[in-house]
Amino acid sequence: MENFTQSAYKGFILEIAPRLTTKINYTNMKVTPWSTTKMNNTNMKVTLVTAYFNIGLFGKGILSNIRGPHTYRPWMEVFSRIENPLVVYVDNETDADIFKDIRNGSLSAWTRIVKVTRGDLWAFRLKPNVSRIFSSRTLPKYTPNTMVPDYACAVSAKYEVIAKAIDADYFGTDYFAWTDIGYWRREVSSSNTDNFQLGFPPGFNGSRISYGQVRKKPNVTIESIFRGEVRHEKTDLTVFVVVIPKEGWARMAAPILLLV
Repeated sequence: MENFTQSAYKGFILEIAPRLTTKINYTNMKVTPWSTTKMNNTNMKVTLVTAYFNIGLFGKGILSNIRGPHTYRPWMEVFSRIENPLVVYVDNETDADIFKDIRNGSLSAWTRIVKVTRGDLWAFRLKPNVSRIFSSRTLPKYTPNTMVPDYACAVSAKYEVIAKAIDADYFGTDYFAWTDIGYWRREVSSSNTDNFQLGFPPGFNGSRISYGQVRKKPNVTIESIFRGEVRHEKTDLTVFVVVIPKEGWARMAAPILLLV
């Protein structure tokens, strides 16, 4: 494994190839104020893809830490500052309207809001099987990961909707990046209200799928995490941003699905 430092936004980026892994430590992406209705060459290359499925209230990490629409909808506001093409998948009119308002004005031409029915997504059709697994007394209980079937289905749906966005190719970009609604939650209370763009770090290898680590990878196995020997929040299994080359999606999906 080759390690080297590069510049970008936050955390770590890990470029995945079937037989080669390259790690980039990145901390500081250039932020450019919004000054024109036309995307520049850097951010126009990357379509951001996100989704929000209203699955109601659930405990995050601990049962008393309740999340729901009241949590995620304020976090959505940050997307009014992100100067990239954006595809949003939602399952209800309320959140579709919220995103329309958020991306109104100069960003509206670079936004596609797609309403889907959960029953049409294979990820949510897995719910009966997921519920059966979660009901097992021997399954370690972590909320919501192994306790809320709809949450597990929503997580699995990420791969499905990003594949749909790549197939639709609304903006003709070369790359697609997944971003959770909550990735930018600290920006909600930030004193910095400048708009920003997501581009590439120097040295970015566009032929590979890339994703970011939340924190340094601990020396643990998947089995030890699953069996509760290591707390989930102490691992780096959560993806920060996934960057996928359009032409390499079908060939390169398998390695990343094994790692997230």
